[in-house]
Amino acid sequence: LRRDMAAMNECLEVRFFGALPESWRVRAFFRFFSGWSSLLTQHYAVEAAVHCDYLAAPTCQLPSNYRQKLLDFHRDVDKQVAAVGRMEANILEELTLAADWTTIDPISECAEELRVLLYDLSLAILEHLKEQEETLPPLLRTHWGAMAPPDLVTRSITAAKSAAFKGLRPQIHVKLMSWVLYHLRERDETRY
Repeated sequence: LRRDMAAMNECLEVRFFGALPESWRVRAFFRFFSGWSSLLTQHYAVEAAVHCDYLAAPTCQLPSNYRQKLLDFHRDVDKQVAAVGRMEANILEELTLAADWTTIDPISECAEELRVLLYDLSLAILEHLKEQEETLPPLLRTHWGAMAPPDLVTRSITAAKSAAFKGLRPQIHVKLMSWVLYHLRERDETRY
């Protein structure tokens, strides 16, 4: 998620995206963003079903409202993702209007708004990831030890697949878990 967010923010910089982006750049960005949104949905499904319910809940060390706060955060992020997604039509409409030769300053206000929306979304997700990484690993190591809990990979794949096929974003079927497992095995074959 971090690399993708960094790449998307960089892609939207004026030096790449342009002050008044060409329509192919807009469509390409949003095609990637749509796939990334599906990946994010799968990540959050695994986070709730596996990290919270399966791994962390048995430790009895989480606050009682932890799961609800997690789901509220996911809903807030979904709203931000939807706001970013709606910008494609706005930018393309703005490009149509900018084709008028009487336009003096060809700058896309919607593209600038998109930059701000994506930056805010990325910041929220990065803060959340940092919080998760500070809270969960010590807790899980204490409870589960150094070995991976039974059925961890199977549960993660099941949660990701259920999120991918709930109709949330049916136009793109990202095979998140296969990709993650491939890279984890490349990193350390003995663990996976």
